[in-house]
Amino acid sequence: MKQFENHLTIHLYRKDEVIAAMRWAIITRNISESIYWGLELFDSDMEQDALEMLEFIWMSEIGFSSFPFLTRILDIYKSGELDRDTWIQLLNVLSRVEGRDSTVLHLLIRGATTKSDWTPTFPHRDEYATVDDAMKAALNKGKMLDAWLLTRAMAPGEQWSIIEAVAIQKERENYIMELKASTLSDCIRRAAAVVLVSLDDTRWHTSIKPLTERTIPSEVQVSIDEWDNEESLRKRRVYKIRPEALVYLTQRSQESNTVSTEISIQENLINTLQESPYWLNILEQYMEDGIWESATYKEMFFDTYFTCDIPDEWSSQDREKSHGRGLSRSPEVALKRFLDTIFQRSKSLGIWNSVLETYTSTMNWDSLYEDLYETCSIHQGPFKPVVRNFDII
Repeated sequence: MKQFENHLTIHLYRKDEVIAAMRWAIITRNISESIYWGLELFDSDMEQDALEMLEFIWMSEIGFSSFPFLTRILDIYKSGELDRDTWIQLLNVLSRVEGRDSTVLHLLIRGATTKSDWTPTFPHRDEYATVDDAMKAALNKGKMLDAWLLTRAMAPGEQWSIIEAVAIQKERENYIMELKASTLSDCIRRAAAVVLVSLDDTRWHTSIKPLTERTIPSEVQVSIDEWDNEESLRKRRVYKIRPEALVYLTQRSQESNTVSTEISIQENLINTLQESPYWLNILEQYMEDGIWESATYKEMFFDTYFTCDIPDEWSSQDREKSHGRGLSRSPEVALKRFLDTIFQRSKSLGIWNSVLETYTSTMNWDSLYEDLYETCSIHQGPFKPVVRNFDII
């Protein structure tokens, strides 16, 4: 999972925390907050980061309960354009998706925790001479876990060629092409492709059911209008970042609970703004090489962007909407908690959860699976027949 920077947004939230808050709002189907945090990113010129998080949400928690959740995001990439109203409508639709499926994420974890000398055990009468033959058979039988574990012994190009061949047989090649067009890492795309071609027809047709278009609730539209009409930066900061959203995805997840990040928007405000692309763009009109053009320019900046007051003058309640103490979670503990909250809400198509009890590794999947390939690639077959015999007593 990409670690987002903590650059300040237009209303002085930290970017990584706004992205995490948007994710939390979407998966808990909170329409108002989904749009609020999404607009915070859009108005801060951080749409690309927001789209990447939407792809991660699909991979980890929506999955094949709704493939159109992903294709709707890909449509934006294809068009190369995203206006504000379209963005609001997208968030309105995506935050209402009810299905939850974490199979793709679960495959990635199972592959990372299964021993490198694993061999397929699903019933088959023929001997598979190569890992390619075994993988193709697993995909055709719908044995997605076996297929994914076999991919660990294959180079990415070999994996894709077999996946695409099976997809053509099942008339799903167009969906594979859509999946490959996403900005998800190659390893995640391959895991998702394995699920895509392994699903039976009934499950597959359910997964491609179009998203239901919904009108934005009137009370949410009223809120949007109020946000847009508010001129005070402080008053425009309506919501506080929820602590539960911070776990693992943000820098504050690891930061000490004895120290507050509020200092960055108090005495260090200008330095923090200069480190944030959105604000640096603005400051360049008033500063040269990090120094105010004059006292008048400095006054003009604060009069324009901090009309009523500056963060030093805000109440602690106002500052704590965006800044505060850390959670003091180690990366291992944070990842375990993060995964627990995902799988408590999701289904994983019969793949059991026991591996989560010991999984404290990483979600840098490309690197992790590159290392696995070195140890798994020596197991190339042949794979002996496995037949289940039933004795009638």
